[in-house]
Amino acid sequence: EPLGLAHAVLTAEDYLKDDDLFVMYLGDNIIKEGFKSLVDEFLQNRPNAQILLAHVHDPERFGVAELSNGRVVRLIEKPQVPPSGLALVGLYMFDHSIITAAKSIKPSARGELEITDAIQFLIDEGYVVDPHVINGWWKDTGKLEDLLEANRILLDDLETRIDGSVDERSRIIGKVIVEKEATVV
Repeated sequence: EPLGLAHAVLTAEDYLKDDDLFVMYLGDNIIKEGFKSLVDEFLQNRPNAQILLAHVHDPERFGVAELSNGRVVRLIEKPQVPPSGLALVGLYMFDHSIITAAKSIKPSARGELEITDAIQFLIDEGYVVDPHVINGWWKDTGKLEDLLEANRILLDDLETRIDGSVDERSRIIGKVIVEKEATVV
C-alpha cells in the first residue's frame, strides 16, 4: 500500500548502500531542459539533498520552498499562504541520509510519510539541502488540461526530421519526424 513519497524511499532501503546517491523523479513532471545539470551539480557539490525548484504563479498548489541566503530553510506542502513562489518540481537528489529522515518523521494528516517532511527533517538536523532553480519551463501534468498543454508545448518545439523514406506521391505538412526504418506512402 502506497503511504507517501518518503515511504517509497524506505521501500528502496534494501537496494541502497550507505554511499549510494539516487534520484527521485516524479513521473507526472516534464522538465524541458532535462536534469543533467542538476545531477552534475549534485555530484560536484555533494549536499545531502538537492531539490529542483521553479517559479510559479500559483504556489498554493505545490510544495513550496523558502530560501534564505541561497539555502533552503523551510518546505511547506501546499501552503494556504506561501512564503515564496518557488515550487518543488518533483525531482530530488539524495544521499543515504534521507533514509534516516524518512524513518524519523510521522505520517501527515493525510496518513502519508511526506517527502517534504523528510527533507525538512534534514534541514532541521543540520544536513545540507541545496536548491536548484530551473529557468526553462516545467509542467506538472497531474491534471488533464496540464497534460494537454505540455503536449502542445513539446509539439511546438518539434523540429521536422525525415530519416526514413517518403513516397513521391506523399507530401509532408507540418512538424513531422519520420524515423530511419519508417516509410510514408
